Amino acid sequence: MSTELETIRPSTAAFTGLVAAVGIAVLIWPRAHSAASPDEAAANATPAASNMSVRFELFVEDTRKSAAFYHRVLGFEGAMDSPDYNPIQSGSVKIGICNAHKLWKGHHFSPEALAGQKGAGVEIVLEVDDLDATYKRVVENGYPIRDGLAKRPWGLRDFRIVDPDGYYLRITER
Repeated sequence: MSTELETIRPSTAAFTGLVAAVGIAVLIWPRAHSAASPDEAAANATPAASNMSVRFELFVEDTRKSAAFYHRVLGFEGAMDSPDYNPIQSGSVKIGICNAHKLWKGHHFSPEALAGQKGAGVEIVLEVDDLDATYKRVVENGYPIRDGLAKRPWGLRDFRIVDPDGYYLRITER
């Protein structure tokens, strides 16, 4: 099945479009994607299409607590001491942990707008090389598992957790 959208893969960040849901912002730049020959694709490429990356931002109550969760439980690295913004990273996955209370009134992700369930309609999928080791790390940190380690109908194994701010994470094998 061919599609103009590709799965978000932390190792390649290869997809096109813009996705946003309450409490999460995904920053995406276009990518040239066609069945054209490499020469035709190069001739039709725009400067924005030659480079693409993805970074998403989570708007949270306590940036230090959220950054510490991603560091301790999932192994992300980066700043964890700012009350306003903490950029963290694991491999090519980049997350900005943002203080929702610093947004201006009326912002799409202001605390008033986020009063309901965070990340509604979005599942953050993190692909890992060693799923069993990642699962063990989460369990050893005493973090609650939402849906246990299982092989899914599509053939991959995964487990699911909810971060301290209510964002739904699926941790899966590559």
